Amino acid sequence: WFASQEGRAAVVEGDFRVSGAGSGGVDVGLGNAKHLKPVRPQLAEEALRSWNTSAYPSSMLVLVDVSGSMNNVAKGGRSRIDLTAEAASVALDRLPDQARIGLWIFATDLGGKQTPYKELAGLKALDAKTGNMSHRQFLRAQLPTVLGSVRDAGTNLNDTVYAAYKYALKNYDDRWFNHVVVMTDGANDDSSSLSEAELIKSIEDIRDPVNKPVRIIPIGIGPDADMRPLQRIASATDSQAYLAEDPMNILLVLAQAVMSRG
Repeated sequence: WFASQEGRAAVVEGDFRVSGAGSGGVDVGLGNAKHLKPVRPQLAEEALRSWNTSAYPSSMLVLVDVSGSMNNVAKGGRSRIDLTAEAASVALDRLPDQARIGLWIFATDLGGKQTPYKELAGLKALDAKTGNMSHRQFLRAQLPTVLGSVRDAGTNLNDTVYAAYKYALKNYDDRWFNHVVVMTDGANDDSSSLSEAELIKSIEDIRDPVNKPVRIIPIGIGPDADMRPLQRIASATDSQAYLAEDPMNILLVLAQAVMSRG
């Protein structure tokens, strides 16, 4: 076809040259070009990684706060945990099959003495099998557990975030854009946990932004969420924190956070 009259005409129309035809009768070609300076290999690698990352599906380890304050009534007469679970349910309907999702809940001593978190689902693609169902179905089946786990307890945010970050690094896969999403209505209030300074230093000690760029994305729920420590934690991984001041907007804020690549 390319050798036919129709094919040759189409090639010329697309500003390409046909074989043996010189310029094809039209003024095409690059002409004199300025030679650009070589790009530093590290800069080129970072640019390619950034481009590839923006096209990859997401891998999210989602941490949901189930401390007592999540039962506080939000705008519209529903609790913060109800609205968080609803946002998670809608997100599960919208995420593509290749998205990789894990789910933890946290408060204080939730997983036993001095373990503030509990894993409800490990990181898997939504179309993978977990037991006798898809991972998407399995995650949906965990939502009643999330709702029923809210307890009269404080928030051990720092130990949970550090454990989750280590987990995300260990389970890093460069076929996905990897991040830890933290949904909480408060700052760390467990005096036995890592301090904020200790958490940030611990993260900085183990992070590998070139080979394993895992971001922490905190989402503050409600108008009294303390965003300052959440932003400092996010900044430790070159990320940012988001505020769902009106808990009715959790889903919108979650979408903005996940779609952000900076």
